[in-house]
Amino acid sequence: SMALYDPRIVLSLFISFLGFRIRRQLSSFEVFYLKIFIVGAVVLVAFSEMVIIAWRGSYYFLLNGVIVVPFVAKYYNVKIFKGSNLKMILSTFVLISYGIYLSWLIYQAEPFKFFVGS
Repeated sequence: SMALYDPRIVLSLFISFLGFRIRRQLSSFEVFYLKIFIVGAVVLVAFSEMVIIAWRGSYYFLLNGVIVVPFVAKYYNVKIFKGSNLKMILSTFVLISYGIYLSWLIYQAEPFKFFVGS
């Protein structure tokens, strides 16, 4: 089973929370994709006892994070920080921490080997 403090669950719930807070300032297009993203986060938590079902079921909905994350980040960058250096510091922190996390995942991954059946 997946722990509820797994980074995938925490990140999807955090993005869902940030998006839910600003739902009134978003267009109908953005709200639609935010709702789909929230469904993916709920599926990920609901099926966390069965890892493969949680991953496959939730990633079907969480793929639109490519659309959701940029407009949520844009809102918070423009409205909250308004050109301060804090925006650059936080963006750099997120990029570096995400890079370290991805490096750890790549290091822990199983090696890919070709095998040819005869």
